[in-house]
Amino acid sequence: MENVVPSLPKGHGDRRNHVPKSWLFDYADPIVKRRKRIADDVAEFICAAGPDVQLWANYGAYDHVCLAQLWGRMIDLPEGVPMFTNDIQQEARRQGLGWDDLPKQESGEHNALADARHNQTVRRWLAKQEARTS
Repeated sequence: MENVVPSLPKGHGDRRNHVPKSWLFDYADPIVKRRKRIADDVAEFICAAGPDVQLWANYGAYDHVCLAQLWGRMIDLPEGVPMFTNDIQQEARRQGLGWDDLPKQESGEHNALADARHNQTVRRWLAKQEARTS
């Protein structure tokens, strides 16, 4: 919440007077999406990557649980959404690498988009390391 809520829309002008003080952000703002819409958008995004899509995350076990909960139970995942997420830390350990061996994030830590881009950088770096030893 500390990293996400500040990025969400707040009521502006007169709107601010009509939003309950208990709201952390303006739930009525048109850019705020309901859970079903988020689930549909996420499934569409993942499936657009093709039938061999892989999900990767840094310490991602719980992330995958949260992802699956968009649709209910794990067995309710939409067709095309993988049943697991590959873990960057697990792959690093498999290659005999530790945290300090991995590329460092330059900026934007705890920003979802910056973190995702960095995870992609690290995943590609790990793939190169694997290719060198194969």
